[in-house]
Amino acid sequence: MRWSAGPPAKGYCRAIEAHRQAARPSLADPGIAEAVERQTAAMRALNRRAFPEPDFVPGDPPAPVEQVRLERTRRQAAPRRA
Repeated sequence: MRWSAGPPAKGYCRAIEAHRQAARPSLADPGIAEAVERQTAAMRALNRRAFPEPDFVPGDPPAPVEQVRLERTRRQAAPRRA
């Protein structure tokens, strides 16, 4: 069965409009919603600071596993040398 891109049936439009009118308004407190949005933004900022995205150069080939291990070992040994 093919669906046409034409306008929806009149009965469908009436049913949707009746549903919209019958839907209960949100009981959420706008102040609480704003506080949740602020908290979510703060958590995202903390997440970005705690787990920064690694520098990525487009077109750079991925490093071989051994090279990555060597660099990690060097980073871990650097504080011991200091």
